[in-house]
Amino acid sequence: MRFRCLAVNFLIVGLLLPAIAQDVQPNTHAGVWRWAVKTGQDAQAADVDFSRARKYKISTLSNLSAPGHLGTNVARGVTNVELRYYEVLATVVKCKLEADGDYHVIVQDSGGRQLGCEIVQPAFSENSAWHDQILQVRQDFEAQFGASTGINSSYRNLTPTVVKIRGVGFWDATHGQKGLPNGFELHPVLQITFVN
Repeated sequence: MRFRCLAVNFLIVGLLLPAIAQDVQPNTHAGVWRWAVKTGQDAQAADVDFSRARKYKISTLSNLSAPGHLGTNVARGVTNVELRYYEVLATVVKCKLEADGDYHVIVQDSGGRQLGCEIVQPAFSENSAWHDQILQVRQDFEAQFGASTGINSSYRNLTPTVVKIRGVGFWDATHGQKGLPNGFELHPVLQITFVN
C-alpha cells in the first residue's frame, strides 16, 4: 500500500510539474505562420550572429525595408535582418497574450514610435536553440508585470517601465498588430533588463 501511494504521488507530480513550470494559459496553442523561425526551432537559428547585440533606436528600425514576399514557410534569412541580435532601450507600455501563447509586448521611444516584441511561450518552443533564454525572459516578464490568465482580446496597459530588451530580428506579416508599420519585430525576446 505504501509503495502504491508513493507511485501515485510521483505520477501526479510528474504530470503536474511540467504544466506548472510552463504556465500554459487556457486555449493557447503553438502558432503556424513561420513558427519555427519565430521560436528559434529552425535550421538557420544557428546562423544568427550573437557575437554582439546591435544597439538600435526604434526610429532606425522603422526605416528598414521589409522583404517583398513572406509566406508561411519562408526560411530565416530572407534578409540579413533576421540573422542579427538587437538591443533596444525603450519603455514597456502594454502587452497582449495571443492565441499562440506569446506575449505581444509594445515598447515605445520618447517620440511615441512603437515596436512589437514577442515573449514566446516556452512550452511551444521546447526544441528552440534558445529555449533556456526564452524560459528566463518569460519568468522575468511575468514576475514584473503579472501573468495573463487567458488570451487577451485587447492590450493590457502596464506600468511604464524603461527596459533594455534584446532579441532576434523578425519580419512579421502586417496584420493590424501594434508596432512598426514595416512588420519588423524582436521575435523572440531573449533578454529583458528592467532599468527603472
